[in-house]
Amino acid sequence: MFFQKETRIFLIVCFVLLLFMSGCGGESPARARQPEAVRQETEEEVKAYVEPETVDEKAVEEAKETVLEEAEAPLVVQERQELERPAAEGANLALKFEVGDEATYRVITQSSQEVKWEGDLPSKSQFKGGSNETETELTFTQRIEDVDSSGGAVARITIDKLKFRAIKNKRVFMDFDSAKKSKAINALGNIVGESYKVALSTRGEVLKVLDAMRIQDIAKRGFISTAKFASEFVNNSSIKERHGHLKFPSAGKFKLEKGKQWTDSGSFDFGMMGSELYERVYTLDEIKEEAGGRTAIASMEAIPSVKTSTELSNQKRNGGLSEMFDNKATYQGELVFDLEAGGISHYTEDLSVQWFMIMPSDKTSSKEPVVLQMDASRKYDLERLE
Repeated sequence: MFFQKETRIFLIVCFVLLLFMSGCGGESPARARQPEAVRQETEEEVKAYVEPETVDEKAVEEAKETVLEEAEAPLVVQERQELERPAAEGANLALKFEVGDEATYRVITQSSQEVKWEGDLPSKSQFKGGSNETETELTFTQRIEDVDSSGGAVARITIDKLKFRAIKNKRVFMDFDSAKKSKAINALGNIVGESYKVALSTRGEVLKVLDAMRIQDIAKRGFISTAKFASEFVNNSSIKERHGHLKFPSAGKFKLEKGKQWTDSGSFDFGMMGSELYERVYTLDEIKEEAGGRTAIASMEAIPSVKTSTELSNQKRNGGLSEMFDNKATYQGELVFDLEAGGISHYTEDLSVQWFMIMPSDKTSSKEPVVLQMDASRKYDLERLE
């Protein structure tokens, strides 16, 4: 019994010693099984993480300079491009159209002619002067209904407001304003609210008048005096002149830069003085860069054209008296063009012509010579309101 007890104690002590020796002696079984190369690699990684490499101060400074140069470079390029963009791009003076676009314009046209006699006229002379003036102010809405492959468009023109004033020998004989109510059947009032269509090119030409028969028929209704003016106002010739007065350079072929020019021609009928053809020379004076976009400013100076057409020549031979007179003329204008929208913001022009002729007289007479002077003016003012 005693032996068995001692034997059990001895075995327990031996087992404890074995456990102690296996836990403290050498590496653990898991670590002991790792290859030597793996252990070295692991130790190097830990060392690299705990002990960072020595920093090269010179390399750091060079890296900072490179980063700063790259950060500043885009700002310099952007500023240079912003300053050079208007000059580099130039101005594409061509109308842009998109289906559904609407714009409201006001166009004012003025026409006047006057005959004056100066000098020593007989007391009962049959030579008498006279004058007549007309002024029309039209507010209309232009809606683009179709655009073709060349960029041209079909636009519907609706007459919103109309004013007309006619003066003969300083006396007003017609003064119409659609904003004022009138009980009279006035043909000018009948065409307010009516519309017609025009086919427009990107150069500003009216290629064709469309769907104008209805408004032209309505213009004939009313008193004869007003029907005459209303009919003249909406005939094809007047519509083309109103909406195609200004011609632009050929679209897409070139862009204008400051100082560059383009030309156009325009003819005017001066009644018994015949017709004159003028060459209008437009100069691009400025391209403005503003918050709302780019705007082109151009001026116009015109001179009598040497290329007088056969039609105009025939008009002069068949009753025009201008060849019998000395004359002088001034014809100027200004254009403000919205380059972003591709449309006219404001355009004005003013033509003034004077003809002079000294009437034949007795050379022995002490009286002052009789001079016949005839003046004519034409004004056109187109402005986009909204």
